[in-house]
Amino acid sequence: MTQKPPTSSLLIVSDLHLGSALRPPMGYSNLKMITRLDMAFENFLEYHQKQQIFNEEGDLIPWTLIFNGDTIDFLHMGLSANRSSPPTNLKEDENRYGLSFVERRSRWKLQEIARYHRRAFRVLCAFLEAGNSCVFVIGNHDADLWFEKVRHDLTSLIARYAKDPKSIKRKIHFAPWFYYEEGRVYIEHGHRFDPYATFPDPLSPVDKGDDQESLQPTFAHWGLRYFSNPVPTFPIHNLEDWSAVEFVTWAFKRAGMSIFSLISFYGYFIWRYVQDTAYARKYTKDDVKKRSRKLSKFAKKSNIAYDDIKEIDALHLPHVGASWFRLAQALYVDKMFVILIGLICFFICWSVFDNPFYLIISISPIVVLLNWAWLYLSKIRPPQDCDPLLGEKAQQIGDITHVPLVVFGHTHHATLQKEGDVNFLNPGTWENLPRTEDHQSDETCNCGATFAVVKGDASQMDVNLYKWCPHRKVALKITPETGEVVKNMNVQGKH
Repeated sequence: MTQKPPTSSLLIVSDLHLGSALRPPMGYSNLKMITRLDMAFENFLEYHQKQQIFNEEGDLIPWTLIFNGDTIDFLHMGLSANRSSPPTNLKEDENRYGLSFVERRSRWKLQEIARYHRRAFRVLCAFLEAGNSCVFVIGNHDADLWFEKVRHDLTSLIARYAKDPKSIKRKIHFAPWFYYEEGRVYIEHGHRFDPYATFPDPLSPVDKGDDQESLQPTFAHWGLRYFSNPVPTFPIHNLEDWSAVEFVTWAFKRAGMSIFSLISFYGYFIWRYVQDTAYARKYTKDDVKKRSRKLSKFAKKSNIAYDDIKEIDALHLPHVGASWFRLAQALYVDKMFVILIGLICFFICWSVFDNPFYLIISISPIVVLLNWAWLYLSKIRPPQDCDPLLGEKAQQIGDITHVPLVVFGHTHHATLQKEGDVNFLNPGTWENLPRTEDHQSDETCNCGATFAVVKGDASQMDVNLYKWCPHRKVALKITPETGEVVKNMNVQGKH
């Protein structure tokens, strides 16, 4: 929520996912992905440092590098005891399910990520030494940055490559909820609108335990720890593109363990999630007062009216563990119940009516009713893909804050489009870059790393979406001619 001068140029990168390749068993392919991502990021920052922008007075305009969430991938980072210097005092369940989400584990993860990605940390430090600044908007994969000690560690790990570390630390800022420039731009990661990725309280996703703080449970966090970690063959990327048939095929042919073992791990994950979210289904008056105080603090820091902050907060979607019915929907128990009722009704009618005509007459209204129930349950189900919702949310936030540009990440879908009077931007992701196949310099770029640039003041902003090509070391502007569904535009500020 750091305020920046209206003449600053914004370089927006979302979902970089440093550390996502650190999963056992570590091998050559993991190191290759790490190196490829670091080299691409290094060339990217060096390229933009050379793209100097000057104002009308001839003064150099520095970059503000906005990391729009999921920059450090604490969630997918799966290393634990498989190293010569593992974290100390591992608990029994950590040996089986991976590290817990307490602060000291997050600090250890960060140290490992910084060690493997030291090239990326070093070039970021150099970029800041050149007179630029950066802001870490916190997402769901790097929610560990809510821990104060983790934030301190991150700034130190970046600044250690500088001649004057203290000056670099002053250029690193954190936005726990959103980054906002009055009359110009609102930037938020977007996981508040994803019921499977959001926290019981997205404004304060940290619980204070007896010994130290720990992240609150999300369906994704608990699912990765209690199911994906003990089932290493389970694919953790691009699951939203998988069909039910593909999941079944994987379970029977590529899981590497019995169906009984898969069901056991999945059942334990659900049991732990239900148990650990029990407190979140009991919302008291004291909780309402605490939340009101939190909103008041955000309002003061962002210079946004308290009532407007309340409106923005009210737009979030509740997590799937917020109620028993919502959890049942997430697990498809409601639809399984509809199928069961349908089967029971069919067998009752079949046993009562011998005449096929009367059987069809009796079943027909039941089929219609069950079909209506199926469609209704589908309509109110917590959305598994929140991407279609983000445009509407951007328009609502733009209307509330009176900014011409609203930015979300999270879904990895690069977008720049008009939503009413508001322009909605999603910079996309870099997560797939290390996994894409190399291409020749004269071939169409398929590198899969996108970002956005915002230039100019609030009255006339130039907003563009780009693809970064590591092979050519150049930024390629995304236009309809490239085959993308997004475009570049000049954004008029609101008055």
